[in-house]
Order: sequence, then C-alpha cells, then structure tokens
Amino acid sequence: MKQAIIGILAAALAGCVTPATLYEFENSNSFSHGGDVVWPAIIEVFAENHINIQTLERDSGIVGGEYRVAADEQATMYSCARSAFLAPVIDTLRYNVFMREGPNGTTVSINLQVERQYRDSLNGGTQTAVCNSTGDIERTLLDRIGTKIQST
Repeated sequence: MKQAIIGILAAALAGCVTPATLYEFENSNSFSHGGDVVWPAIIEVFAENHINIQTLERDSGIVGGEYRVAADEQATMYSCARSAFLAPVIDTLRYNVFMREGPNGTTVSINLQVERQYRDSLNGGTQTAVCNSTGDIERTLLDRIGTKIQST
C-alpha cells in the first residue's frame, strides 16, 4: 500500500519539474593564424582551466575534455531542470573542441554537454539529466584561446 501511494504521488508530482531553458548562441570563432599556433593555445587553455583532456587528436583537430564540479542551483552558465524533489549533487561538463584549418586561418568550435546528477528525495536514488549551456562557457574559452594566440 505504501509503495502504491508513493508511486501515485511521484507520478502526480512529475509535472512539477521546471525544464531547462534552451539557448541559441555562436559556439565558434575564426582566427587568422594557422593550426600550428591555434592548437597549442587550445591545449594551454584546457590545462589552465583544469579541464581533464580525454581525447587529443591533432590530425583530426579534436580535443575532448571533462570537468566535474559540485552542482550549483544558482549556476548561470547553464540551465538545468529543477524540482523540489531532486537535489543537485554534481555537474559534469564535457567539452568537444574542433579545430579546422582553412586557406584564411583556423576556425575553432566548442560543443559543451552538461550533465547534472540529482539525488531523488522520494526514493533515495539518483537521476541524471542533460542541462543546456547559455553559451557563456564556450565564449569564455574561445576568448581565452584568442588571448593566447595574440600573445604568441
């Protein structure tokens, strides 16, 4: 009986979740320098920001990394679903950076996926949900890469 009541209550309250906001933004920047200057700048920015590099493929221009941080309900750089019954625990930020060389320079694109792990206060379990970036993190990293490039 108790499980049935909890199940009905959980189903009724499922509609109480506030969904994550979806943002549109520019996630790439072009630089007048070649890949021989841009590539080391990307790596330095990852290292300086303590982003754990998991994939490093110079030939294909891909850098993948991950950063974990305690979940923050007040985070303004990404939007996550909210619920009175889900307590945020940890946020995992996964970065994919693509560098493409062209005849007039190099383009860098950053794709970010944020996953938030929640503790469910109704059953004690955990849930994971994908959050949406506002573009601030991508823009900050692109700006830092640009600063590195300019200082060479």
